[in-house]
Amino acid sequence: MKFPGFPKEKQTWDFPTILNGYVHLLGGAQFKVLWYILRHTYGWQKSQDAISLSQFTKGIKKKNGEWLDKGIGLSRKEVWSSLGELEEMGFIEVILRTGKTSIFRPRLVQKIHQGSVENTSVAGVENTPTIPTITIPNKTNIQPEAVGVKEKKIVDKSELLRKLGMESQTRGATYDWQDYAVRLWKGIGLNHSPSKSFFKLVKEACFVGKRGLLDATYAYVSDARANNPEKLFYWKFYQFLKGKDVSKNQPVL
Repeated sequence: MKFPGFPKEKQTWDFPTILNGYVHLLGGAQFKVLWYILRHTYGWQKSQDAISLSQFTKGIKKKNGEWLDKGIGLSRKEVWSSLGELEEMGFIEVILRTGKTSIFRPRLVQKIHQGSVENTSVAGVENTPTIPTITIPNKTNIQPEAVGVKEKKIVDKSELLRKLGMESQTRGATYDWQDYAVRLWKGIGLNHSPSKSFFKLVKEACFVGKRGLLDATYAYVSDARANNPEKLFYWKFYQFLKGKDVSKNQPVL
């Protein structure tokens, strides 16, 4: 398919010029995903938008049959991988919601004025303060196949709960990963206590810096409405871990 060319009349939207000094840091897939988020936020004068995986990969078709856009031509795995990388690099923020489409927004710039923090976006849209990330060493001796991270940026506990769109409801959780595991468990529709296998999976994944894969798996399973979400969670997580895109070969669970 050949591009027909740009029309003579001006057809533009506000693209943040701050990216001029950062585009070289992005890979092709990362830039496509970031561009799509910016198009659906700043392009429509919004600070954030709910965007599904199918919209990223296949585009949006209007009720009258016309295409708003045809997506960015990436697989589900490439989109999720790029979303995690963009979030870690500080370009975007992701809010996962139980049973609902995830919300994406450009991460705001922080300006410090005499001890106070003011958040502004490159498009001039105000938003609520973000929670800063911290870096901690990985001191575990657990060695699953995904090991290899010496230090990893992790998000504060309250940020994890915010990403899942839930308020704290867990009592007696000694570590952040336990609290996080319970919320993942409830988020995929399971009301009884998490199994030991699920706790073990979340613990090992968090300790080796693979929380992003847990987030991606959660988003996938929460939208799948499977009869056995726990088994689907294990299966999808390990497929992500192996670097496979299995969206077209989902087992019946």
